[in-house]
Amino acid sequence: MKHFTHEQMFRGKTITAEITVTDCGVQVGLYGGDKPHIGAVGVADPAGKITVTQFEGHKEGGLCQHWCEELFKTVNCPVVVSAGIHYDNASKEEILQVVEISNVLLGIGIRKLQSI
Repeated sequence: MKHFTHEQMFRGKTITAEITVTDCGVQVGLYGGDKPHIGAVGVADPAGKITVTQFEGHKEGGLCQHWCEELFKTVNCPVVVSAGIHYDNASKEEILQVVEISNVLLGIGIRKLQSI
């Protein structure tokens, strides 16, 4: 089993991607900001079918969907992503910056997965 963590800073707080690679799957925790939490969970099954559960009042479902899609393309095995990033009073522009930072972390994760 392999485990790696990558972080990016935004507004003085970290956004973290923790990725664990098992013998037959990848598990990701994507969290950060003022209140790291679990706002949504995505699962790509062995066939690549993706299911996302987004908890009421949260907006991380899109992140889970995107991460599951891209990671499944990379590893072709089951993927589970839980995400919860919250910044108090974030503007629409700041939310877009958080999404971009998560995309940077995803790219780093994909490159790492391709190297192992």
